Amino acid sequence: VCSSDLVGTDFDLELYKWNGSGWVQVAKSDGPTNQEAVSYSGSAGYYTWRVSSAGGSGAYTMTLTVQ
Repeated sequence: VCSSDLVGTDFDLELYKWNGSGWVQVAKSDGPTNQEAVSYSGSAGYYTWRVSSAGGSGAYTMTLTVQ
């Protein structure tokens, strides 16, 4: 979950996995608000996140839950 209390912000959230030769996008949330969430079930490996602003700027909070 990526969220911000700033009015008028629009953050997007992407999850990438290393496939041995490059990073591949495996999940994405790019809704029109400042609340984004993704759910992904995958194997062990190397992952990275990308948080980008589609509108506005400011601080955000990212929460990660692993089950």
